[in-house]
Amino acid sequence: MRCLMFCSIFLGIAGSVHAQQVWGLRQCIDPAVARNIEILSSELAVLQNKEDLKAASWAFMPDLSLAAGQFLQNGRSIDRFTNTFTLQSITSNNFQLQSQALLYAGGRLKNQKKASEYAVQASEADRNFAKQTIQFNVANVYLQALQATEQVTVTEQNLANTGISLKRIELLYAAGAIGEGDLISLQAQEANDEAALTNAKNALNTALVNLKLLLRLPGTYSLQIDKYKLGTVTASQYSASVNELVDTALLYRYDIVAAKSRVQAAESVLAINKSSVLPLVSIGATVSTVYSSNAKDVVNKRIAGMQPIGVVNGTGQLVEAPVVAYDLQTINFGNQLSNNLGSSVSLNLSMPIYSKYQNKANISKADIAVQQAQLNVDRINQNLFNEINTAYVNFTNALARYQANEKSYKLQKMSLELAEKRYTAGQISEFDMQTTKSAYLLAEQNYIIAKYNYVFNRLVLDFYAGKPLDI
Repeated sequence: MRCLMFCSIFLGIAGSVHAQQVWGLRQCIDPAVARNIEILSSELAVLQNKEDLKAASWAFMPDLSLAAGQFLQNGRSIDRFTNTFTLQSITSNNFQLQSQALLYAGGRLKNQKKASEYAVQASEADRNFAKQTIQFNVANVYLQALQATEQVTVTEQNLANTGISLKRIELLYAAGAIGEGDLISLQAQEANDEAALTNAKNALNTALVNLKLLLRLPGTYSLQIDKYKLGTVTASQYSASVNELVDTALLYRYDIVAAKSRVQAAESVLAINKSSVLPLVSIGATVSTVYSSNAKDVVNKRIAGMQPIGVVNGTGQLVEAPVVAYDLQTINFGNQLSNNLGSSVSLNLSMPIYSKYQNKANISKADIAVQQAQLNVDRINQNLFNEINTAYVNFTNALARYQANEKSYKLQKMSLELAEKRYTAGQISEFDMQTTKSAYLLAEQNYIIAKYNYVFNRLVLDFYAGKPLDI
């Protein structure tokens, strides 16, 4: 099963390598979930706990066992027909069919089943939370790749425009129309654009490597993501308040569901340990039979003659008795099993009186385990409350930052367009033109960063709200 699963995974990888598919967000999330080792391990944990639940459910049924033995006895024994000692080898078999059912155990079996049910619920919640987490991680890294892709596109265009301007300035400098300062200023701008492009490409490569790690793709695989651009994002306050997000998360977050299920499982284990001081009542039934090679029947009786056994007092007359001869034959296997068949029924009571403090210690430890499980729930609740409040503040700050940078970007763009017209008309110098352009490029970069930061923080709130992750 495991081999087939991993073969299908890597065959799928090989097929995608050959096809060189374009990976959208959903095309990244689904394989990442299917191939994640933690999720695969949690699936096995679910199966294991389900097997424990099956065993706990069947524990209410009576058991049934069959025992059989083969024995060989050599040595001296008494022949029960002649009442004399004889040396012989005896083979024998015994068979026993036994069943026992627990009638009363202080609720032990019922609570064991409950504990197993809660363990299944906890493991399923762990699996679902792992899926949620990997989905969020993929969406986050995919968003980073998109941001880097957009920055690469913008910096490439800026570098190309700077190159065109530099060629024009070089011609003007060669003709003596401008000074060397203007030429050096534009060369410095080109160097800055080249550095920005290198940084953007490095950021893109890092994001793609991280995405391949989440997808468990080969390092040599050329990952191509969808050239999706966010464009202008309509920013607004989040649809839910921070208190609503906290209430929703406390009800539906899978890590909290898992923690609460473990509290219930611990309480069931406590009930099991408390029942250890109660009596056990069980009923049993046994059917058994034996076979022995020494079990014989007398066959072919006959008088083989007479033998003296004494004399009559007074007359001295000899008294004789007939000599009886016979043959012995081992009783056949089937008849012996039938003849020796026996059965018994028992009602058993077991009452613990003194356990050397073991039962009390187990109860105390189980009670402590309940308190620890409850503290774990409280800890997760507190951490979640803190995380959501922090995330909401980060979102609010990101919204304000995006709105401010969007306004700055639009104004700087208008300023650049106006400067280009004035520069063409000869109303401003090359230095003034480059200063305006540098301010625009900085505003553009800050706008892109603020835009993706806003989208990421909105994605975080969607994660806490349990919404499907989408950009």
